[in-house]
Amino acid sequence: MSYRVEVEHQTEVALNESYYTGWTGKLCDAENTQKCHAMALSAGPGGYIKTVLPAGTYEVNLTYDAPYKNQLQVIFWVCVLLMLASAALPVKRRAAGAEEQKAKSLGFLAYPPQIWKICKNVVLAKATANCISHR
Repeated sequence: MSYRVEVEHQTEVALNESYYTGWTGKLCDAENTQKCHAMALSAGPGGYIKTVLPAGTYEVNLTYDAPYKNQLQVIFWVCVLLMLASAALPVKRRAAGAEEQKAKSLGFLAYPPQIWKICKNVVLAKATANCISHR
């Protein structure tokens, strides 16, 4: 992001961009853009970027580089690899418990596991029940 500014005397300015850690600024001479130096940036009024500009005509260049970007990218890719690896592992299924066996014999196979808890007493008492799933 670049601003071209002309100031008559040293001026403190708030730039129209929210300040976050990671912003850096360069102040370049408008006539010779190779002649640049770093700017001190801070949070100004309303959370905007604040800096002090010396008298003259300049090009202000701002860049943002997210803090810990490289570390976060490594963590992200490690998590993706772990997720893919865990998806490739075989799933070990446990044998159905007594409640589930009894429910299967009564024909309650289609109900999700949350309904087992709701219908538990009815199923175990061998009573007929209409259980409604609340999704």
